[in-house]
Amino acid sequence: MLGCCFYKWNSFFALPLAAAGLLQAQTNTGHIRGYLYDETGAVVPRATVTATDRSRGMQRQASTTELGEYFLSHLDPGLYDLRFEAENFAALIIENFEVRVGATESLSPQLGLAAAVESIAVSAEAARPIIEPEKTQQSDHIDSVSIGNLPINRRDYLDLALLTPGVVNTNYVVDDSDFRIAPTPQSGLGIGGTNGRGNTFTIDGVTNNYNSGGVRPAVSQEAVYEFQINRNSFSAELGGAPGGAVNIVTKSGRTSCTERCSECCATAASKPATTSTPTNPHTPGRKAAYP
Repeated sequence: MLGCCFYKWNSFFALPLAAAGLLQAQTNTGHIRGYLYDETGAVVPRATVTATDRSRGMQRQASTTELGEYFLSHLDPGLYDLRFEAENFAALIIENFEVRVGATESLSPQLGLAAAVESIAVSAEAARPIIEPEKTQQSDHIDSVSIGNLPINRRDYLDLALLTPGVVNTNYVVDDSDFRIAPTPQSGLGIGGTNGRGNTFTIDGVTNNYNSGGVRPAVSQEAVYEFQINRNSFSAELGGAPGGAVNIVTKSGRTSCTERCSECCATAASKPATTSTPTNPHTPGRKAAYP
């Protein structure tokens, strides 16, 4: 009897934890979906699609269906090299294809015959479609380039969300010259006309909200890779927000040293050493050096 109760309690706690892990895997990743065609416009079934993460070296594979459709799911945000291979066709390589957090990227390339060349390399800019057929929500992305280079006050990376449409600053709704009661702690971002307390924030798929609608102190600007601002019609997995949903992804391990580390090392190496040699009053004739 005791063992039965223990099993039931384990199941009671295990199910929510498993659901939380599944939710995290869905919200902090991206996907690639599309069809594979030949030069005549016919679909290419049973082809192999390989995605290689340029910064981590990890690979994911998928095969096209009888209708020529493929789907690479739950990819970490970043740049990928995509390779499309099929029998009697030349391999197609698409370099630097960007996968963004919370987005399903669409890519439907064409394969050429193997008699002409062995493989073809195409840039991601030329292969990416102008229209995003998989996108149903109103959202924008702030990537790592913007976070690292745009001027920002107080090093609060969430202030960059004010650059996107439909987002206003709610921190200054009430100031010293106003006689209204100051609002309770909130996120500072008014999305879709809300007061800053109707948003939800997730970091790597984990909710990061105060009960009042504010944002818990979390990661620094240096640790953020990119984030997505969802204004309307976003997925139910980001629900619970009458305003907007901000989906944040932190940086993970890389196969090489990051640019920030290289910059710090270069700055330290080029900075001239400054020393002073004041006389130590307790030891006659001895001098101490200080940096």
